[in-house]
Amino acid sequence: MFGFSEAEKLSKLKKTLSGRNLDEVIIEFAEEKYTKKPAIKYDSEILRKIVDYLADKEPMSNEEKIVHLKNAQSHLALPAEAFDIYFAWNKYNAVKSAAEVLYNTTIICEFSQGEWLDHFLNLFLREVGLENIFFFVFPQRSNLSYEDHKISTENREALLEVFLDNIASRSNFCKMANHFAAMNPYFRDFPM
Repeated sequence: MFGFSEAEKLSKLKKTLSGRNLDEVIIEFAEEKYTKKPAIKYDSEILRKIVDYLADKEPMSNEEKIVHLKNAQSHLALPAEAFDIYFAWNKYNAVKSAAEVLYNTTIICEFSQGEWLDHFLNLFLREVGLENIFFFVFPQRSNLSYEDHKISTENREALLEVFLDNIASRSNFCKMANHFAAMNPYFRDFPM
């Protein structure tokens, strides 16, 4: 028999991924067509303009927000792609809020590692979406900023192991990396 068994490939993958950053992992394992940089670079000034424009209109329904975003585009003279920055920022804020809930729950419930993993995989991950597991398994670095969502190294390593055991193949891991990259085009530059 030639080559490695799937179990050996996963074991090697676990060692390869241990301690890696989010952007390194996605760039290495996702296909290039999903990791191309967005048309407009992440720009906090563009984001600030959009957020400031919408600030005095809060609270609003989703339908109203769509109208105000269209108005913001013409009022601020921004290309449509600029709003991808706003959407990425919103999504990442939701992930950060979810991570705070996870952290607070962990402290309040005094979870053991096994209980934490069970809570994360069976309750928490359902709420934040499976593709977002990459935010929690791999810490993010952007310039000098570092975001680990207050997950201990031990819990992160245990989560990586369970994650890889459950996806059962390197190919499935790559598919998930593709999906994550497609859903998060600003994965290199999340506003930490």
